[in-house]
Amino acid sequence: MLVDEIVVRRQHLRRKYRRLQHLYRESGMRGMILQAAHQLLTALYHHDVQYVFVRRLDGQEQQGSLSEGEEDRDTDWLLLESSTTLQAVTEEIPMTIRFSIDSLRKKLQEGGIVILVRRPRQTGAGRTVIGYGVYQQGVFPFLRRTGKVSADLLYCHYVEVLPEYRGQRIHAVIAKAADAYGRRNGAKQHCSTIPAHNRPSIRGTLRAGSTVVGKVERVLILKGFLWWETPWEEVAAALSQGRPAQELIKSLAL
Repeated sequence: MLVDEIVVRRQHLRRKYRRLQHLYRESGMRGMILQAAHQLLTALYHHDVQYVFVRRLDGQEQQGSLSEGEEDRDTDWLLLESSTTLQAVTEEIPMTIRFSIDSLRKKLQEGGIVILVRRPRQTGAGRTVIGYGVYQQGVFPFLRRTGKVSADLLYCHYVEVLPEYRGQRIHAVIAKAADAYGRRNGAKQHCSTIPAHNRPSIRGTLRAGSTVVGKVERVLILKGFLWWETPWEEVAAALSQGRPAQELIKSLAL
């Protein structure tokens, strides 16, 4: 157990070091100072806003997704439903992904699924993961809490496509696989939350056929000594009704 904890801690430190290196290369010392100042201010006051998106799984493929046989022959995807299946392909997953192997394993143990998209390695034998998605049915995580909802809802925890493969419709492959899984298991809606500042993801989600049904907010003062967040009852009502929140859609002004 101690060895596992040491390995996890080392992986966490490596990821933090790589992020700092990237920040320094992109923004220099000024960027690092601004980042440190931002983290200090966040400790005093933090306002988190996330929009809630819903898309119906009514038997129609996601807009812009690939149809059967359209994926190139080098690309395939795997559906993982247990930590045992994850262990079998661990060597194919790059260390640079944001969702660590341990986080993927935890989601699988909690009842989630992981979809891996792979291509042949550019050097050497075997395949490598170029994108992945993490989904779970019957739950709605928001602002570091998780509420139980109807099994009609398939929630998207996270999707990532490695930078060098973006713009190649890999996200569409992941979404197509997730939709197929949801329909097979009785899900009727695909749900996700996106931070208000992430306008590119919001635009892409709207183009894919999702609609905004609500938002969740949290205010933290002095690292949570004082706090407020959207009541769960409001979130559950927005999800169950599934109606477009017209005022929110107008406020986005995309």
